[in-house]
This record gives sequence, structure tokens and C-alpha cells, in this order.
Amino acid sequence: MRTQSTFQGRLFDSGHASSLLVLTFFMVLGGVTSILLGQDNNWDLRNYHIYNAYSFFIERGELDILPAQLQSFFNPLPDIFLLLLIASFKPIMVGFILGLIHGINYFLVFKIAEVLFVEIPSHIISFRSISILITPFKMALLISLAAFIAPSSLNLLGTSYHDNLITIPLFISVLIIIISLKDSQNISTILIFYSGFAAGLAFGIKMTAAVYILASALGLPFVVSGIVKKTRLFSAYSGGVIVGAFITGGFWYLKMWQIYANPFFPWFNNIFKSPELLNLAIRDTRLLPGSVIDGLLYPFYFMYNSQYTFAQGGFRDLRFALLFLMLVIFVIVLFRGRINKIQNLAMSANSKFILLFSIFAYVIWLVQFSIYRYLFMIEALAFLCIAIIIYYYFK
Repeated sequence: MRTQSTFQGRLFDSGHASSLLVLTFFMVLGGVTSILLGQDNNWDLRNYHIYNAYSFFIERGELDILPAQLQSFFNPLPDIFLLLLIASFKPIMVGFILGLIHGINYFLVFKIAEVLFVEIPSHIISFRSISILITPFKMALLISLAAFIAPSSLNLLGTSYHDNLITIPLFISVLIIIISLKDSQNISTILIFYSGFAAGLAFGIKMTAAVYILASALGLPFVVSGIVKKTRLFSAYSGGVIVGAFITGGFWYLKMWQIYANPFFPWFNNIFKSPELLNLAIRDTRLLPGSVIDGLLYPFYFMYNSQYTFAQGGFRDLRFALLFLMLVIFVIVLFRGRINKIQNLAMSANSKFILLFSIFAYVIWLVQFSIYRYLFMIEALAFLCIAIIIYYYFK
């Protein structure tokens, strides 16, 4: 009971009314912006999103041979939802409804930022005769607005890609973790299980969620002390992921197992060795870095419309380059402080987790996919990471 009331209190630090107002604002903003961006007509939609749902209902999976290439084997659950929307509403309403749903992401970014900033005192920034009162609420709102205008955010808003659909439970997962870490000495195991459960729901829908699940699993042990506690929380999180994944993806894993002897067919066939396919691990390597130096330069590629960014919709954005430079300075400051025995402001466990989560997720994304829209979640949190570094090390 105490855990539940504490969790609710931290979830609504700005009050129920203001939280509801921000949620409504971002949902309406998402819906309206989706309409202004025009009707979705992406390649994935034309290639397999509608077909996969249609095929599931009339059972064409064992009749048609790779009609949508490898994407024919994706979990059709989100596409079933999409098809029902298309069958029930006019295109403009479909775009608006999807935009409404996708707008929840930015509310969750707002809540994550607010939880981290709630302990930072309000302060005034003055320039000549102009003075602005900066509060945790305003800082969180500004960071969530920066997430909204990010390149992949606008590219995905109101579309059928589902990359910003699965991030809703993933953001909820991160929010639960950072609320739990507010009291790092008394972390609720059940809340960490719920966090894993939310992340597992995302994985069951689309397996690219594994980037963020692994990042959370790697980040948690670094912000808690004691091998027993690390093991307990890791087990709770992992158990939640498994349960959540089977709720949204279990029916599909079972079907793939019955037909192909591989629940994730055609992926991971180097492990499951289905006779329907060669024993290999299928990957999309088109946009992976060619070398370590190339990989280190990716944040700077995002600053101009290079062949890389053109291949992913064409955009220019400096947030990752800025974050990369801030992290380099952050490491230098830490190293210098250790040498000169300078005491920096102690960083809270949940702030450490957000930084570690973002770094781990980016590295996993870089070596596994390097497809920019899969980076939506870290793109949304980039300015939050920058704010954390500025506050704790350049106060």
C-alpha cells in the first residue's frame, strides 16, 4: 500500500490536473500535426502492413510464398489494429487517431523529465530587463517539446511504422524504473517486474524493442549496490519481460513454432535451426557503420543531409552531436576530478540510469541496426541527457 501511494505521488508530481492537461495537449497536438503532415503512404504500409492483417484473418500464410518478403513473418497484431482503423474510418480520421496515440510518447517524456527535475529548485534566468522563472514543470515541458519536433518524431507521427507505438510501453517501463530509483535503498521488486512487463509488451509487438530492453537490463545493475539486490532486480525485470512478451506475441510465437519449429522465424535460425531456412542469423546490414571511426561520426552525420540521413527520410539535427560532445566533456571532467580530488555534485541513481540507458541503447542500435527511426526513443531523451549533464557537472 505504501509502495503504491508513493508511486502514485511521484507519478503525479505536478498534480493530476496539470498532468492531464499536458497529456491532452500532446495527444491533440499529435493528432492535428498528423493531419497537417498528410496521409501516410510509406513503403512498409504498401508492402505488408495491410497484407499481414488480411492474411491473418483469412489464413493465407501457408498459401502465399513470401508475398511481403521477410516481413511476411512479423507479428500481425499492430497491423490488425491498423486494418480495423482503416476499415472503420476515413483516412483523415485514421491519421488523427494514430497521431493521438503517438502523442502519448511526449507526455511520457514530460513525466520522465519531471520526475528527474522535481528535486531541482526553481531559479530565475535574467538578461538585462528580462527575467524568466525556470521550474521543473517548465523544463520538463520544454524537453518534451524538443522531443516532439525531432526528425524521426515528425517522420513517424501518424504513420503505420509502429516504432513510436511500441515506445509507449517502453517509456512507461523507463518511467517506472526511475520512480523506483528515487529511493535506491528500498527499490520495489514488484515495480521493476511491472517495468519489465511493459517492456515485454513492446517486444511481443515488435522485436526491435530489444534494443531498449537490453539497455535497461544493462543499466540497472550499475545504479544499485549489492550482488543480491542486482540479481533480484534483474530477475524481476527479466521475468516481467517474458510475461509481457507472451501476452502480445505468444500466439504468434506458437504459430511460428508449429509451422517452422522456430518461434521467431525467420530470425535467430542459427539457434533454432528450422529446416525451412538456412542456419543463419538474418540482419539488415545496409546502414551499419563501416568502421569504428565511421560509427563515432554518426552523430555528426545527423547534422547535415548526407547520404545516410537522406536514406532515412532526409533531415538535419544537432542533438546527437551536441550530446556526444557533452558526454566527452563529461568524461574529461570526471577524469580531471578524480586526479585533482575535486568533489562533483553527486548524481542521483535515476539520473545515472537515464544516461546509462541512453548510452547502452545507442551502442546496441549502432552495431545491430543503425536504422534511424529505431532510435526514436533515445532521440526523444537526448535533450534530457544534456540537461542532466549540465546540471550535475556544470552547475
